[in-house]
Amino acid sequence: GNYGIQDQRLALSWVRENIGAFGCDAKSVTIFGESAGAGSVSSHLSMPASAPYFDAAVMESGGFALWTAQPLSVASATYELVSSYSSCSSASCLRSLPAAALTAAASSAAYHIFTEEGAPFYSPSCWSPCVDGVELTSHPWLLLSSGAVNPNSSPIIMGTNRDEGATFTPLTPSSPLSDLTSYWSTGPWSPHQLLTMSTLYLVDLTSTYPSSSPSSVPYWASVRSLGDFTFTCPRKHASARLPGLAYHYEHAG
Repeated sequence: GNYGIQDQRLALSWVRENIGAFGCDAKSVTIFGESAGAGSVSSHLSMPASAPYFDAAVMESGGFALWTAQPLSVASATYELVSSYSSCSSASCLRSLPAAALTAAASSAAYHIFTEEGAPFYSPSCWSPCVDGVELTSHPWLLLSSGAVNPNSSPIIMGTNRDEGATFTPLTPSSPLSDLTSYWSTGPWSPHQLLTMSTLYLVDLTSTYPSSSPSSVPYWASVRSLGDFTFTCPRKHASARLPGLAYHYEHAG
């Protein structure tokens, strides 16, 4: 279900109703999120029911990415897996579990999905909101492409940081080219697209990737390609279709 995103909306409605008592402007509410939080913001921008409760939005690294929502069938399979690990056969049984037992079952399910099943390059989070036809009628990326996002035209800031893929790539600095080829093969790309990716990312280390780093070219190719796919490309896609500003941090020093 989408109970988590509904909980967030309830909190937003409370802010809209009560923030004036704290000396703030109830007609100028901005929601902000980073990573999974940015995914939540893009979900609220895609849900008409959330529109009355905020006036502007900020997304840092994650809005409208593929992993921010999942098909209902995938969410249902995750539910069955959690039920199996908890020895429950119903939602009422899951609700009756102590928090520690439910957390353990959820952790076991997530471990199974991302290790035993081998989650692909482009896998959504197993806890993402789901396209249920009620809260989310389609994936936020698709809704954005069709012009069905942000009905109030709230001003938006969204951005990314260079090399964010380093947090998530399974490759190591010593990984050979065969590891990168295997990793890319789990993505949704045709042979022609993979050839283009090789041209884009398998380049001279000293001219494109940090020259002071001993890391291998395949490692940096995985970092940059994953970062572009997961963060930078969704940001560019959204910023071309929504009112507001976009940024991309290149260096910190």
